Amino acid sequence: MQEDLKKRLKDVSEAASDIAAEATDLAGSAAQVARDAYERFGLKSKFDTVSKATIDLLENSGAIDAANQISKTTGEHLDTLSGAKLLALLEERLAIQSKYNDILATKLQEALDRIKRLEDALPAPQK
Repeated sequence: MQEDLKKRLKDVSEAASDIAAEATDLAGSAAQVARDAYERFGLKSKFDTVSKATIDLLENSGAIDAANQISKTTGEHLDTLSGAKLLALLEERLAIQSKYNDILATKLQEALDRIKRLEDALPAPQK
């Protein structure tokens, strides 16, 4: 019984493989027919003409510039809402503060070194 089931599954698998191969051939044939019709009837030049006319119309009406401006403004608002601008400003301030702290620490060390040299140069207090 198990051998019979294996044979049936194998037959179904082979049939499915054949169906898939035929479907692939059909799809390839349909794509080729569409490609041939696209070239034969001059659809490419017609699509190109309509596409160029549409782009010209959008450019002349100012729609493209308006869309770009809307996109830029929206991006700025999203940056503000998401905190990206605030984060960038905070990172900039932290970098400045870090440089300031380094300079301050260096100057403090120099002052402490000068004080130490002066103390060493003075005679010890007498009791």
